[in-house]
Amino acid sequence: MFFTPLIIIVLIFFLILYSKKNLNFFQNGDKALNINQWMRMSGKERNYYDTKDKEITMKRKKKLLSKIRREYQSSIRKSSK
Repeated sequence: MFFTPLIIIVLIFFLILYSKKNLNFFQNGDKALNINQWMRMSGKERNYYDTKDKEITMKRKKKLLSKIRREYQSSIRKSSK
C-alpha cells in the first residue's frame, strides 16, 4: 500500500522534469531559446537566428543523407557478391 503512492509521486516528478525539458521553443545544439526570449528578439535577430538554425539543420541532413547513401552502396555491393 505504501509503494503505490510513492510510485505515483515519482512518476509525476519525472513527468514534470521531462515536460519542462521539452518546453524550449527552438533547440540549436546546446543553445536553446524559449518563447519569451524569441519574442524579445528584434526582427533582424530572429531572422539571423533562424538562418543559422536552417544552415545547421541542412548540414545535419546532408551528413545523414551521405551516410545513408554510403551504407546503401555497401549493402548493394555485399548482396551482389
